[in-house]
Amino acid sequence: MGHLGAKPIRQAWGIVFVALVLNYLGQGAFLMTHPGAKNILFEMIFHYASSLYVPFLLLSIAATVIASQAMISGMFSIVYQGITTRVMPMFRVNYTSYEMRSQIYIPSVN
Repeated sequence: MGHLGAKPIRQAWGIVFVALVLNYLGQGAFLMTHPGAKNILFEMIFHYASSLYVPFLLLSIAATVIASQAMISGMFSIVYQGITTRVMPMFRVNYTSYEMRSQIYIPSVN
């Protein structure tokens, strides 16, 4: 939250909330009409728009990679903030860039 501020995050969550509710209602409707579905998302795409299956799969893989990188970066950032505010013990911090002090690697967190 420190990068953006509270107001933009609250505004974005309004949009995200509506999108998630519509998504879950759609998945629930699909499950009610197809009770034997094992993998809801991919079966839903395959059933209604089979030509979009591969692009949807690639989009899902890309989103997973981006989310995992964001999680790793966020974890390093939170631990570093804990170290600088003396909330966490003094872990060794490696700076991976000479120009930018924000590019860090903390071996004990990894």
